[in-house]
Amino acid sequence: MATARSADLAGFAPTLLSADEFDRSRQFRVAADRDRFFAAHALKRRLLGVLLGVPGAQLRFERQWAGKPQLVGRELHFNLSHSGDWVVLAISRSAPVGVDIEQGDSALPEGMLSLALHPDDRLAREPDSLVDRFYTAWTLKEAVSKGVGIGLALPFTQLRLEPSAPTQYRCRHGDELWHAEHRKLEGGAHLAVACLSPWTRLRLLRIERGI
Repeated sequence: MATARSADLAGFAPTLLSADEFDRSRQFRVAADRDRFFAAHALKRRLLGVLLGVPGAQLRFERQWAGKPQLVGRELHFNLSHSGDWVVLAISRSAPVGVDIEQGDSALPEGMLSLALHPDDRLAREPDSLVDRFYTAWTLKEAVSKGVGIGLALPFTQLRLEPSAPTQYRCRHGDELWHAEHRKLEGGAHLAVACLSPWTRLRLLRIERGI
């Protein structure tokens, strides 16, 4: 899994992104949102290209039935997320994967906590505040739902978190058992990744300028 600041990656977009991706970028009227989009897709193409040994600009993608993107003709699973200054890419060779990052706010709108929690959710340790509790549960469940391919269309109140280690969780969706992990980054951003296959080690790479 790789994380980066948007400002370190947006400049790579002109040499990597496809015409379709540039067309999609026009939906963003705010420059910062457009830069995050550029950064996320530049990171996607650059790192997947390195892993596959091909130029990132040559990679082709298609969308699954629920809209989740996948590589054409390649056995490599990935998922993207971006929030605030951060972009993140999760990659798995073995099974579908989902990722979510949230910059977070100091206060929550009323009712948001009830949208994120299952009555029987258990967190590995009690967060310092209700805000941290919300973002811990939200990022874990959004990572699972994005791995499934449904995203926010999957009600998070139907997903129950069960800790399996200090930062790791199990979460069942139908007959599938998802394995997830939560981290809190500098500046307070919450990061979670989920995969259908358990892992022995999660590698978190920080990408700087010059990739």
